[in-house]
Amino acid sequence: MKNCFNSAIWSLSIAIILLTQTTVPSCIAMPLNIWRGDADNHGLTDLHRRTIVPAIYASIDYQGHGIFRLRPRDPVRKLFPSGESLLVDRGGRKVLFQLPPDAGFQKVVYFGQKCETNPQLVQKELASDALLVYIARLGGRLGVCNKLGKIIVPSDYQSIDYAGSGKLKLQRESETYSLDLKTEEQRLEILFGEPIVTTQVAARTQPTAARARTQVSPLPQSVLSTPPIFKPALPQPSKSLPNSKSVSTYREIAPGILLKTIRMSDDEFNKERDKYYHRYPGMNRFN
Repeated sequence: MKNCFNSAIWSLSIAIILLTQTTVPSCIAMPLNIWRGDADNHGLTDLHRRTIVPAIYASIDYQGHGIFRLRPRDPVRKLFPSGESLLVDRGGRKVLFQLPPDAGFQKVVYFGQKCETNPQLVQKELASDALLVYIARLGGRLGVCNKLGKIIVPSDYQSIDYAGSGKLKLQRESETYSLDLKTEEQRLEILFGEPIVTTQVAARTQPTAARARTQVSPLPQSVLSTPPIFKPALPQPSKSLPNSKSVSTYREIAPGILLKTIRMSDDEFNKERDKYYHRYPGMNRFN
């Protein structure tokens, strides 16, 4: 009976090992699911469709004031973004900026006082008082830095947006705060959630939230919902494409600038996608 028991334990161990090898093919992190849109390449052109930025990027979005964000493709996993970001102006010239260590670029949240007073101002570089939202690679929380990578607000928030009138709106769990950028001493106020004492915090330090029964007036709703100046054209629904060739589409995402999208042919997409399914058999397939 003892031999039978040992044999059963041995068989169960072998089954667990085989199941583990089937469901997890390697010890490296599993890639994301592949969607049909992952294969689209993007670039920028003028209204005459003359190339400004070649259509080789995983995604491009308009930040505002003539600044665009480009996301290159991963050199190995070519159907996925690399996780890095570039900024360029309307002429396709690179806009320089730095981030804190172990951080990724999220967006330009504040373009500076000149852009605040002149919404139509087009920039070729970020102003000295511009602010960027970065995401910590460890923990995934958001913070704010200047264009030289110096931390203004530590990465302790779930969302950060510009609320207008020189103020940032910071969201952390169930609480939303307003951070005033106009003065050297930044003022933190609660907008929603449990009331706190408004505290003067020195610039480039983490704000503190001392609890108290103090009522603080929220910002006007008109400040919190400032409409965008330019509304990009909405992407058109994708149509069924032939399997033999790629198709290019164009839409205006900034005044006088078109986003060029090259949709990979179905044959090319299936071939590239199958490379990942061969390496990761457990991946889900999406078209």
